[in-house]
Amino acid sequence: SGLLGADLQLVHPLLTTAEERAMLKAANTSYSSSPMGESRRPASAGEIQIGELLEAGVRVSLSIDHTTTYNCDCFGYMRMAYSLHQHRIGNKIPLTTKRLVQLFTIDGARDLGIADKTGSLTPGKRADLILIRATDINMAPVGDPYDALVALASPSNVDTVVVDGRILRRGNKFTALDHAQVVADAADSAAALRARAKWP
Repeated sequence: SGLLGADLQLVHPLLTTAEERAMLKAANTSYSSSPMGESRRPASAGEIQIGELLEAGVRVSLSIDHTTTYNCDCFGYMRMAYSLHQHRIGNKIPLTTKRLVQLFTIDGARDLGIADKTGSLTPGKRADLILIRATDINMAPVGDPYDALVALASPSNVDTVVVDGRILRRGNKFTALDHAQVVADAADSAAALRARAKWP
């Protein structure tokens, strides 16, 4: 129908055939896999096909589709994607920890059309940085940094976050918002929604 193109991103279709993956590649259509949500689907929905998509040359990235019933943990999702890939395919289609980090950073930015602004540490791009404490007990001593990020890191290891040059977190503390107020406002909002919906 002529609907495939570089301006389209697919999320979650788990039953792609080799022919369909070739079509996606030819149309330069991107595919974002959200391993946590997809792994909760029944087996009949299909398998997470990151390896097959990469092998076919499809533009692929990793994402988190929502944070309502599970947390926003990119490290855990990279670990899950890697474990599922190893379980299903192993080294038949190589997937390195470095490639997984790229899928969550520069490839995600590329799929969203903002790779000229963010997604990698490149002169001229925004200063978007996440600094991890590699001296924390669950990470030290670090050998390969990509292995450490995928296999060992967790959100608690994030020391500093810089977005477009603004320091939003430093020394494991938020610097640009009142965390307690945000949590209180969220609790009030959730309570109001439950009340309007007449939930118990």
